[in-house]
Amino acid sequence: MIQPIEKNRMALFQSIQSIGDHTNKSYVLLEERNNEYLIVLVNEAFCQMTGYDKVELLNQSHKLLFSYENNKNLKMFEETMQHGQFKKVDILLNHKNGMPSLVDVMSIPFRDATSNSYLTLLLFDDFSKYHLNHTLHYLEEQIYTAIEKERTLFNKLQIICNGLNEAFQFNTLSTIFIKQDKEPALQMVMSHNHELDQLVIIERKSEIEYYKQFIELIDSYRIEQTNDLKVHKYHKKIVEVKELSKCLIIPIKNHANDRIGVIFMYFDGEISHDEFVYKKFIHKINDLISLAYIYDQKLREISYLAYNDVPTGIPNRLGFTEKLRELEERQIFGYIHIIEPTEFTEIVELYGRDAGDELLKQISRKMKMLRRKEVDFIGRFSSSKIIAFTNIVVGEKVPDFEAIMDILVETPFIIQNSPVYITLKNGVAPFNEKVSYNDSIRFAENAFRMAKNNAGNVVVKYKNEMDQTLKDNLRISSHLTEAVKNKEIIVYFQPKVNLKNRTISSIEALARWNSPTLGFISPQNFMAVAEKTGLIRDIDLQVIEQVLQWFESRKKENKKVVPVAVNISPEHFYYPRFVKQLVDLVKKYNADPSNIIIEITENMSLVDLAKARHIIQDLNKRGFKTSVDDFGMGYSSLNYLQELPIAELKIDRNFTMKLQDSGTYAIVKAILQIAHALNIDTVAEGVETEEQARILNELGCDTGQGYLFSKPLPVEEFDDKLE
Repeated sequence: MIQPIEKNRMALFQSIQSIGDHTNKSYVLLEERNNEYLIVLVNEAFCQMTGYDKVELLNQSHKLLFSYENNKNLKMFEETMQHGQFKKVDILLNHKNGMPSLVDVMSIPFRDATSNSYLTLLLFDDFSKYHLNHTLHYLEEQIYTAIEKERTLFNKLQIICNGLNEAFQFNTLSTIFIKQDKEPALQMVMSHNHELDQLVIIERKSEIEYYKQFIELIDSYRIEQTNDLKVHKYHKKIVEVKELSKCLIIPIKNHANDRIGVIFMYFDGEISHDEFVYKKFIHKINDLISLAYIYDQKLREISYLAYNDVPTGIPNRLGFTEKLRELEERQIFGYIHIIEPTEFTEIVELYGRDAGDELLKQISRKMKMLRRKEVDFIGRFSSSKIIAFTNIVVGEKVPDFEAIMDILVETPFIIQNSPVYITLKNGVAPFNEKVSYNDSIRFAENAFRMAKNNAGNVVVKYKNEMDQTLKDNLRISSHLTEAVKNKEIIVYFQPKVNLKNRTISSIEALARWNSPTLGFISPQNFMAVAEKTGLIRDIDLQVIEQVLQWFESRKKENKKVVPVAVNISPEHFYYPRFVKQLVDLVKKYNADPSNIIIEITENMSLVDLAKARHIIQDLNKRGFKTSVDDFGMGYSSLNYLQELPIAELKIDRNFTMKLQDSGTYAIVKAILQIAHALNIDTVAEGVETEEQARILNELGCDTGQGYLFSKPLPVEEFDDKLE
């Protein structure tokens, strides 16, 4: 191991060798000869590190050991050896394969008194491994922090590019090309210390195909001259100015071993990328990129679910409002629509919830086909409603929304292989610089509520008074509970008059509310609120009880009693305990059930025809009579009259008002003939003129009700009229 030298120097060499062995490091011993440092001692660990045999190193110049390419530390290190000084530096150490590695080297000088020269012991640490591990740990911390803070994929990949530049300690330009999820495009990310500090999307097919060949590489690939590459325009200037002549190309794989991108590292030094330590480092870098990519995909999935309706594939309410907010910032305005298929509930009940989703999906598809501008878009507002935005610029003609609705429904929708025709209700509100997107949606809802009150395809545009109506309803709702509790709802009577002899044949009981706080409230307003708030059953029962009290009072005074009709809400009529509640009240006041007429609206009976028939039959068995109110204005099926054992049919006031029209006259005549054929009594509502009364009498109508005979009166006033 030691060359033949003077015997008196043997002890010095042995002492130095002992020091080297005790460090457990790779080492060489240099001896100064004629201003040159020759290798006179080398241990086995150093040979393993560099790949050299001992015989290839002994008596060779120290210059064999070190790379002089871009190695500024080497000159300074040589000067310290000349002066016999301790020194510790990071330096590039040559390997036999020609590829240097970064090492940490310490020089320890020894003075040879016999020759007045220096012996220098060099101790080597494989700094490359330490530095790469340190860089890797740092990158892992940074990536996990970025994930925790939900930074973008661009931010995470830029952290990795910066880490790659740091890891290799010389001029490096690191770039990552990563596939865009579900899109035929690539994202390009560079380290932030270069001119480009933003995400670049590569969409040109030729460019994508060029980089795809590198993405599909089996292993990393080294290019000695960047002239052989089509350097991206954002790289070209940097590569030329910094003279980055080489490039290492590393394909990126995900956990399923699918290729998801590629790393391009332009550099001007040497990278021992074939060595185990570098391969391990690159493998870990690949894992970090894969983690960032997968997490970004998951975030995209979560974001999609947060902002989109999966069954229909359109934005959900949150996604729609977010787009509206963006349009508001960009000063893009127009109209908001809230649209619902009238038959949605029936379709869901008949075909199931998936059928409802499918219907909205088909409607949205048709709406997309009919959209006028690219900026127009739609979303799902609720389980049964679609919300849409249509762009209108100042001075542009507003589209005919009614015509568009008609086109949407002119052909049937296919639900479970069956053609289904529908109608649509559409509430429309302006969205402009004076009306925020939140207010616009609220106004469209108000308009939609109005649209629901009409039959067929309906478009209702928002008017300012609709908002006032909503405020009024809210005010009514806040007082109505106390009104029911304090029994502020009272009964008014309106007579139903025999058209032949003009005598009162029966009465209709009508609910009225004169609030101590709000004043007189129209029954049309407070009854609608009562139905929404669930107070309607209590009001129905209070009205029935007041009618029964009137019967009891008249009976005690031996005064005339005529049947009284009481309107029952749909919600109460189908309530399981309705008939029992009615029977119990009648028994409480010992009243004759034949004097109670239960009025239901025409469309109520069609909610569940079989159930309606069963309830009416039960009422008949117990002595009550049943009347169908507003006939002809709802579902208008003459056929179902024979299905329901009703005692009375009330013709809607709209027919009475238009008796002069020949078509209306023929319809009323047909209704009366069918009713009489089925032994059903007939009442015409809204009789206001003698001419109407005369025509109805001639057509065979039994009874009339309206202002011609009397307006609704408080019970006390009506008593006098009845007498």
